[in-house]
Amino acid sequence: AEFADDAVLGEEFGEIAGDSGYRWILDPIDGTKPSIHGVPLYATLIGIEHADRCRVGVIHMPALNQRVYAAEGEGAWFQTADQPPIPARVSQTPTLSEALFLTSEVEGFNKVNRFDAFASLQAAAGPGPWSIRG
Repeated sequence: AEFADDAVLGEEFGEIAGDSGYRWILDPIDGTKPSIHGVPLYATLIGIEHADRCRVGVIHMPALNQRVYAAEGEGAWFQTADQPPIPARVSQTPTLSEALFLTSEVEGFNKVNRFDAFASLQAAAGPGPWSIRG
């Protein structure tokens, strides 16, 4: 009711037109498969566009009681439980070979005929303390 003239794009329900110049982009459960299996790596994603520019983004991970959010001109922030937010930062890992590549949806690469990109990322990323490589 507060933003009835805003457009809404939702992964679960398509797009609803609006005429305010604002568009909300919603994914109520990003990580459905992990959620179904009790793995706490799922999130609610919210983005707000205005005049075709991203203005606000929020990732809320309810099982971890964490959120990351950013707004144009306001920086990015990380918050856990009832703690005050702290500035979010980019990883200090210098190379992909030292980083972790993690996804729960390999099929997305297949859908756009880019399994080669998945294979390249997986091969270039570090194995970490464990690996599923053969």
